[in-house]
Amino acid sequence: MNIFTNEFKIKAIKLRTKGKSADKIFMEKNISIKNKQRRYASKLISSWKRKGVVAERKKNLNSIDILFLQKQNKYLKAKVAYLKKENSFLEKLPKKKSN
Repeated sequence: MNIFTNEFKIKAIKLRTKGKSADKIFMEKNISIKNKQRRYASKLISSWKRKGVVAERKKNLNSIDILFLQKQNKYLKAKVAYLKKENSFLEKLPKKKSN
């Protein structure tokens, strides 16, 4: 049973990275950690970070994000093709003589 949302996990990881104590993060969300093992909150946040909860969020891109990334990818591929042609053209120019 997973009682923590991905949004909470991501926010907790970010706050922990910025130096906020894990216990304080849980207390602010009214999540009781009284009867839990020592360093429960800290261990949970570390485990989420290790398991890639942040990466999991990236899998859930909405359609607008996907459309933007597809357009950006198409643009960058065209730019690379243009630069390759330009390099090829420049390589064919006669080289200047050095003094």
